[in-house]
Amino acid sequence: MGSYNESFIDYTCAIKLDSGLSVAWYNRGSARFMMQDYSAAINDYSCCIRLDTACMHAYKYRGIVRIKLNDREEGMRDISKAKDMGCHIDMADLETELSVNGRPL
Repeated sequence: MGSYNESFIDYTCAIKLDSGLSVAWYNRGSARFMMQDYSAAINDYSCCIRLDTACMHAYKYRGIVRIKLNDREEGMRDISKAKDMGCHIDMADLETELSVNGRPL
């Protein structure tokens, strides 16, 4: 987890220098995702999307995080948006990864 924390710190510094860097928001969100700080990851992915509405991977991972937090409707909306934008998403793998209490997506 140490490398994710270091990445989080680095991207936080980048955001402080230029809060308009969508890639910094996306990458910090990904570090937070890996550190299981899901609510904060959603916020960072949302900031990325506000700055770059074409960032399909931010939609994908925000959707995954929302589903992990039991917000399935919004999560699937984000994942569908990412797919519509051309992001490759293997739904079978996603269902396996996100199975909640034995319930598939």
